[in-house]
Amino acid sequence: MQEKLKLSKSQGASTPAEMKRMQNVPYASAVGSIMYDVRCTRPDVAFAQN
Repeated sequence: MQEKLKLSKSQGASTPAEMKRMQNVPYASAVGSIMYDVRCTRPDVAFAQN
């Protein structure tokens, strides 16, 4: 992961097919799982995340 990575709305889903596919992604659960994994198993990555 790049340091100081910036995400923008223009990088998100833009076509109807992409939007439909992304509607089924439980973002809160996915992000929470990733954050748990990072903090509990990879402290080096957790430091970069902050």
